[in-house]
Amino acid sequence: MDFRGHIPIPRDATLYALGIGACARDAVDGDELKYVYHEDGQKFIQVLPTFAALFSNGSISFESLLPGLEYDPRLLLHGQQYIELYKPLPSSGRIQNKVAVAGLHDKGKAAIVEIETKSYNESGELLCMNRLTAFLRGAGGFSSSSQPFSYSNYPANQAPAIKIPEQQPFTVFEDSTQPSQALLYRLSGDYNPLHSDPVLAKVAGFSQPILHGLCTLGFAVRAVIKRICKGDPNMVKSISGRFLLHVYPGETLITEMWLQGMRVIYQTKVKERNRAVLSGFVDLRNLTSSLQTRFQNLSEDYAGFTIDDEDEEGLLFEAGEDGLAEIDDRWLLVGRFLTNRSIDFQAMQNKIATLWQPGCGLYVKELDPNLFLFQFYHEVDIERVIEGSPWTFDRALLIMEMVSHGVNPRTIPLNKIELWVQLHNLSIGFMSEKVIRGVGNYIGTFIKSDPNNFSGVWRDYLRIRVKIPLEKPLKKKKKLEMQGGLNYDLELKVAPRRRNYADGSRWLRSGLATKNTGWQGESSVNPRRSPVVAPMTAGGLNDQLMVERNQGENLVGFGQKKNNQEIGNQNKSHTSGEAFLREKNVEDEVDNSNDGLLFFDSKRMRIIEGQVSGPNGRTEGDVGLANVGSKMHVITEEE
Repeated sequence: MDFRGHIPIPRDATLYALGIGACARDAVDGDELKYVYHEDGQKFIQVLPTFAALFSNGSISFESLLPGLEYDPRLLLHGQQYIELYKPLPSSGRIQNKVAVAGLHDKGKAAIVEIETKSYNESGELLCMNRLTAFLRGAGGFSSSSQPFSYSNYPANQAPAIKIPEQQPFTVFEDSTQPSQALLYRLSGDYNPLHSDPVLAKVAGFSQPILHGLCTLGFAVRAVIKRICKGDPNMVKSISGRFLLHVYPGETLITEMWLQGMRVIYQTKVKERNRAVLSGFVDLRNLTSSLQTRFQNLSEDYAGFTIDDEDEEGLLFEAGEDGLAEIDDRWLLVGRFLTNRSIDFQAMQNKIATLWQPGCGLYVKELDPNLFLFQFYHEVDIERVIEGSPWTFDRALLIMEMVSHGVNPRTIPLNKIELWVQLHNLSIGFMSEKVIRGVGNYIGTFIKSDPNNFSGVWRDYLRIRVKIPLEKPLKKKKKLEMQGGLNYDLELKVAPRRRNYADGSRWLRSGLATKNTGWQGESSVNPRRSPVVAPMTAGGLNDQLMVERNQGENLVGFGQKKNNQEIGNQNKSHTSGEAFLREKNVEDEVDNSNDGLLFFDSKRMRIIEGQVSGPNGRTEGDVGLANVGSKMHVITEEE
């Protein structure tokens, strides 16, 4: 055992935060400014959890820990890092380290060394533990080739080899490194010339100096804190990272995150090369760390809540009904489906959970016939669902709204739909915020534009978020005019939704929201009794995988079945492509019977007309945006 000291100061924590990209995109970012500035002085700044990796700086010496092991320190590569945090990290004060060899492996041409460092504060309390795995090129061959030496006491639950989930990430965060990122990060104490000397970098096989592995890890964990922990670094309990590939300073890092209980599995890729460079997990503490203030405020609000016996209509539930205390209206949606058919509640909640895959679980309650409450347990979950709308079940559009605190969800109007619209074939002269805002207000009500819309000189399309009233017919004739009399057609598309056939019961919860802090809810649905009834996309019912899941039959509507051939014939007019509107005129025109919704499919081309009688009317190809009193044209392309 080896005891060595380290004395961090607030400047070290500040330099480290800047070195891993904090405040790089926004110098006054509310989530990150606390890592570099505090109004009462630098000693009060918060410390990022990955700062713990620096506590072993100066404590690890392979020469003293492994006497006789010959290696070139310039060819050392950082392979893995594991960190356990037991207390919030201080920005200053004396740190005492206890260092030991946790593993040694002879790989012939190289050696793998595992070093464990336990760090204690001045009072002797254990702050954190680091396990570093280093790859020493040229240091192998120190044991018999027939029986190479291998020793490790690495616990199984700390194994950094993590399987990346196949489903879509829970959330994604993109961040850019600076060309000088490695030069800035090295000020935190890692002066290995591999990260600064271009000549040595080429000797090591790289085209230029590479970024420190711990710097990449810092970027990834900072993304988890920002997106999952909502800026609270004290939620992080442990960190594991496996370095897969080098990163060049100046490249863009994309961190994908998946929630599995209280564990966040992540993978970081380099955007420019589309290669994974880092993977691992972050284990979290319970939610009370970041949400304690909100829970306290909520408790104070409910402390003065009384029930007036003479005004029962305003109550969400009847007195004494189970579940009154189970609803948490911070992350609550109310919704109905645009159909006059009965909704199979059990099948619906299973399918909804399959599509949404909420990392912290989902509780669905049937409030009235075709009126449902959707309870979430983390704001990231509800944000993803709102951003991902529109959603459909059994070809019926889900109309949903957020429930504000104290509002009876039965009284909330459900008559508008939000969706992202792609603006295609837009010439450079029209690529401005003013133009796309005007287009959005023409379609419905403009909400926002994609922040990446104007990141380059030219893109295939721009995206805007709009809210469309369902009772109004869709407009058709619009055109964009430039000075000089030139006219341009503007094509609007809604991207098709990807199907998902996973079992949704794993995401469903029993509704004990605030009492159960687990992130993976318990199942309230028997998957054997919850068939996949219909894909919640514009693709119709003719999906072969879905047919196989339902033993050769698709379920249509409520308790109604048809065979595969009938369904295939029925859905030839359905589309599997993108819906779009063609707009032709700058000035608003009077709505007429020719207004409609157009669909495009690359395989067939024919025109079908059908009169839509009301908001629940259906026409082949309809995805739920039915229009009162308008004629709908569905265009498909003949093979």
